[in-house]
Amino acid sequence: MPSTLTEEEASLETENKDVVSRLVMAGMRLYGLSQSKRKSRRGSTAPSAQDANSERREVEEKARDDEYKLVYHQTFKGAVFAFRQYMATEALQLHTEKLRDTVDKLLMLYCQDPLTTPVMADGSEDTLTPGGRKAFGADGGGGLNSARSAFAQQVADTADATTTPDVRKAGQKDQRN
Repeated sequence: MPSTLTEEEASLETENKDVVSRLVMAGMRLYGLSQSKRKSRRGSTAPSAQDANSERREVEEKARDDEYKLVYHQTFKGAVFAFRQYMATEALQLHTEKLRDTVDKLLMLYCQDPLTTPVMADGSEDTLTPGGRKAFGADGGGGLNSARSAFAQQVADTADATTTPDVRKAGQKDQRN
């Protein structure tokens, strides 16, 4: 029988989603994304050169707003999904740094062109936003690259432990015979 959320769990989940939403919007501002302030003014009905420019600006503004909404919703959903096991059980305000790091990684994926992202000489990616600012959760201590290194080391250790025969044990077996 599926369990339903209690009022307390629902309230905590709502608070956690609000925290995620605020962090996503703050991170998006650091990446130079902002939602336009709509000012719809329709004064005259006669077409003019200004109307053509105005129409073009409105189309461009709508495209930017659509892009903003798309990035926001994908980042929000990704962060909520990453913390899904804690959304209804723990206050994520206590884990703001981990949440911010997750949001930054998602925004880095969504906001930078993967084909043109510069790679440093040591193989790490640049930790600056497209606007030239320090990335949202960049700590200067390696950030995403150190996480990749730790992951690569963990994979290597697992591979060594599971697929590579231990030479020391084989040597000990030979000495016993």
